[in-house]
Amino acid sequence: MSDFKQIPIFKWPRGLAKAVVAFENAASEFEMAYGIQFERTEDQLDECDVAIVELQSGAKFALVSYLNHPVKGVQLWIFEESASPREDLLEALQSLRRMKLRPVWRHSEAGKCCDPFGVDGSF
Repeated sequence: MSDFKQIPIFKWPRGLAKAVVAFENAASEFEMAYGIQFERTEDQLDECDVAIVELQSGAKFALVSYLNHPVKGVQLWIFEESASPREDLLEALQSLRRMKLRPVWRHSEAGKCCDPFGVDGSF
């Protein structure tokens, strides 16, 4: 895990987070590829498994998998109050390049900085 390190979920910055990309990859795939462990928690929507990751730049992102969501997989969340959310997203996606990501959805803002669907050849 040279591009990032996992941190405990209680170290996620207070404030709003935004789901920006969703992958059909299972949480177990991220665990195997990166040696991270998802932690069980819940929010106002549902129970979920969460892994918080800190990048070398200090930016943080979350990988979230809702247990009862109709679309199975993992969402990538970024901190909305970041000084540079687009750069954080791009760095997060680049840090996940070790595995074959299978994106199924992206927030409209994500498409403005990068293409997780592979059109630009990054995945």
